[in-house]
Formats: sequence, structure tokens, C-alpha cells
Amino acid sequence: GTYKIKGTEIKFNDDLSCTKICCDGPNAQSFKEILKNNFIVKKEGENFILNKDGLQLILSKTAPQKTSALIGKKYLVSKAFSMGNEYKPDFALIIEFTASSYEMQLNANGCSGNCEISEDQIKFTEGIACTEKCCDSELALAIGSMFNGTMQYVVDEENPVIFSKNARIWLV
Repeated sequence: GTYKIKGTEIKFNDDLSCTKICCDGPNAQSFKEILKNNFIVKKEGENFILNKDGLQLILSKTAPQKTSALIGKKYLVSKAFSMGNEYKPDFALIIEFTASSYEMQLNANGCSGNCEISEDQIKFTEGIACTEKCCDSELALAIGSMFNGTMQYVVDEENPVIFSKNARIWLV
């Protein structure tokens, strides 16, 4: 369809048409109705922001980045399984992810490292730094060492499960 821009306003004309190739959902028709409004236009960086009565449309050259469900939350390891052994920590083994790193609290020491997180995968990059306060248990070291290489993850009822060919770690 066509549109007209006057000052900071944009008006989409009534000639908006849609293809009828298949089966758009009900939101497609609703979106067409929304575009019959006049919008106030503002440019922010590479994006155009269209506002009208609390409704905001963002027009961008690039698709929005999806964020991982893991980022910004602290999790407890509830159990882990590796090489035929099941591990259930009797202490609070905590892990927290940011967009590019993670921090892990074993039973004595804290560790941090870098990682790359996508929608369903974590790539733990080499090199992890840990404090040397005292002596972590064998259980803590065994579970901590599972967080390496490239691992997949799924979030089941807000509880992630991180897994690879050799390990599976349940978080709560």
C-alpha cells in the first residue's frame, strides 16, 4: 500500500493489500486495521518508531535478537549425570549466566568464565578462573567440570536442563 508523510506524522492509505497465498492467522487482518491510524514517527538510530495511543511499532532493518531464558538468572544445580554417575549436590552449587559469561559458586570457591549463549546452545570458551580459598569437594569439582565445550539446553517449566553427549545437568 501507499502512505503519506506530513511533518512527523505518517498515514497509511486504504489501498493496503495482502497476498492470499495461504493461511495467515487472525493477527494479519488486525495488523491491517491498525495501519489505518495516523502515527507519530520518530527516528532512533537505524530504526523508525511509530506511536499512536500507546501502540508502538518499531521498523528496523535487522530482526530483533532473541535472548536466552538463561541470561540474568541464578540457578541451583539440583542433579547431574555424567559417564554413568549421578551427582546430587548437598550444598548450593549456584550458576548465573550473562550474555557472554557465567559465574559458578562451588562449595568453597567461586569460578567465572566466558561463554556464548544462543537460543538452545551454550559454548563454554576455554579458560575459567577460580578463587583458591580452600578445598572444594570432589562432588563440586566433578559437577563444575561438566560445564565445558558446547552444550545444548532446554527450558522445561522454567527449569533448564543443560546437556551434551557426556553430561546432563538439571537446574532449578
